[in-house]
Amino acid sequence: ALWDSPSLVALRGRLVIAVQTYSEGDFLRGVFFSPVVNGGPAIPQSNLQHVLTRAGLAHLVALPRIVTEIGDLNHRPTAISRQLQACLGPYEGAPVGCFWSSFIDHEWLAPPWDSNGIFRLAKLPPGTEPRTRFTSSKEWIEPSRPLPDRSSPRQWPWHRKLRTGVRFAIAKSEWPSFLDWRAWDSCQGCLSGDGLVKEDVAASTFQVMGDWMRLSSSSGKQGATLSTANKAEFWFNPPRAGTADRPLEMEFYMLLDSADFGRAHSDVVNANWASLWAFPHGMGDFGWPSGGELDLVEWLPEFDTGSGFGLASGMHNAITGAYPPCCMKEDGVMYEPDAHSDGSSNGVKHAEDRSGFVWPYSSSFRFWGEHFDRLAGDMTKKPTWQRDASTQNTVMHVYVRMSTTELNVFAKREADPTSPPAILPNTTEGELRRLGYAQTFRGYGDLGSNNDCSFHAAFPAELAKSNHGPFDGRRCTNWHQNFFFVWTMARQSTRGDQRKLLFYLSDIHMRGGGKSGAAVPPIDQPRGRSVATELDSVKKCESFLDGGLTSCYTRLAKYFERHKPADYGGAGRPRAGHYPIDAIEPKATQRLVKEAYLASQQVHQRVTGTTSSALSHQCSPPRPPSTPPYSPPGYPPPPPSPPPP
Repeated sequence: ALWDSPSLVALRGRLVIAVQTYSEGDFLRGVFFSPVVNGGPAIPQSNLQHVLTRAGLAHLVALPRIVTEIGDLNHRPTAISRQLQACLGPYEGAPVGCFWSSFIDHEWLAPPWDSNGIFRLAKLPPGTEPRTRFTSSKEWIEPSRPLPDRSSPRQWPWHRKLRTGVRFAIAKSEWPSFLDWRAWDSCQGCLSGDGLVKEDVAASTFQVMGDWMRLSSSSGKQGATLSTANKAEFWFNPPRAGTADRPLEMEFYMLLDSADFGRAHSDVVNANWASLWAFPHGMGDFGWPSGGELDLVEWLPEFDTGSGFGLASGMHNAITGAYPPCCMKEDGVMYEPDAHSDGSSNGVKHAEDRSGFVWPYSSSFRFWGEHFDRLAGDMTKKPTWQRDASTQNTVMHVYVRMSTTELNVFAKREADPTSPPAILPNTTEGELRRLGYAQTFRGYGDLGSNNDCSFHAAFPAELAKSNHGPFDGRRCTNWHQNFFFVWTMARQSTRGDQRKLLFYLSDIHMRGGGKSGAAVPPIDQPRGRSVATELDSVKKCESFLDGGLTSCYTRLAKYFERHKPADYGGAGRPRAGHYPIDAIEPKATQRLVKEAYLASQQVHQRVTGTTSSALSHQCSPPRPPSTPPYSPPGYPPPPPSPPPP
């Protein structure tokens, strides 16, 4: 019916038969593609002309054919490397992988199983037998001209959702662009990788394409830490109390690509410790955590809890250190009001000074997945790690606002990076919710001060993690020692060891607050020191840093000098939508198939009034014709059976 439809007649000359097979070339030429004459092939059922005629499709016999010898449609490094090589190399037919990625969605390119790649029959020496069909009797196709090493993370395809430009609610940032390797050439913040990271891939996987940058890891042993600690123009401070400082606002988009893990979601949550966070300058007892910590984005793995948690935001200060997080209250954002006066419902201890602060002794505060569920009206109870699926493989728009008394974080899933809403310093939480943003964190404190003792006063018996012992009334937390961003990739365990994990960030737009010149020293800064510009020791990172301790502030510079990558950012970075992997010239057959596919989409839309993507959900694959087994005494074959109803 489609063949005879007047509206589709024009497409007849554009149709191609594509055959996916692992069969040997001699069989294809002598049997499968052989015309049925003079007795035909020895096995009629294995002849293309025969099976088409038998199915009532004899009119398709004369169509041009291409052979598509691929394993899976996926973009594992080895598979895409061989697919691209086959496109350019001596190969009969066009591997479907060469043109498939140009019009099929990203998810089709990343199923969670392995691919055998592209191969052809190998000519084995006489008398030898292959050990296995898929390794010894076939060989990889060599390229006809040199190609980049597609097994390198730098050559992995860029996510399809991130091939556009990016627009911001903060249209003009008051800070320089972060889409430049020069902004990130520091290892400050690497201490969390001690004992986890075995291979530092920060320099080799940092990339900037268009309006996005990414870090990648291809195994559980790989990790990366980059920070802006070494460039004063990128430092920032919250607004100072008693000044005309405006609230500090930050805005960025992000995407965690865990598609390579497929449905093994618990593996991702248990292992992933990717984050974007910030802490201030200072050495020794004046360093972290005396200057506080802002965890804007942190996926928490299993640690010693037996199960991972997923994405969270939080704060830390001089008394709490790495754990527990500080500065939260039972205000309906991170906790609902506790049903028990002792705090046991929320797993917290209440403040002794009635300030409302809580001291968490279990990680029962709300994570991003629960915030997103509640925004959507889903109040069902489920494990935290199950909710975390909503934070992966989706573009999220993150907006942060820090005043002299509060830190608030908002995020939206499935965000359109080309069309942000209007967000102003006075946009309310209710207005943001109506725009689809969940409030993912709220923290409190005397954040406009260089000596915030509010949390210390709430829990005076807790030992300070800044080596000062119990609250001494002199120095607490100084939030004004020049914060810098830390961007990390790490995995807590080796499960899912050979699966890719990619962390994309847009540029970071900022306004308000204070720059490096607005830093305030701690109240007991020793004479002759400048705590707000000091860089703390990274001695514990020596075992895994690429190049050792001396390379902490030169890893990216050395990589740039050695390799001259075009995707290291700055003014000369590739424009949005222009990526090296897209620049390979297709063959004529590939262009023909792509054009035919796009033309068929247009015809579907004209005939049915809908789109091809909608059709794919409405239509089931056609069943093959029901025909009895056929063993003819000779040729030509009998007339075809009538088509099934």
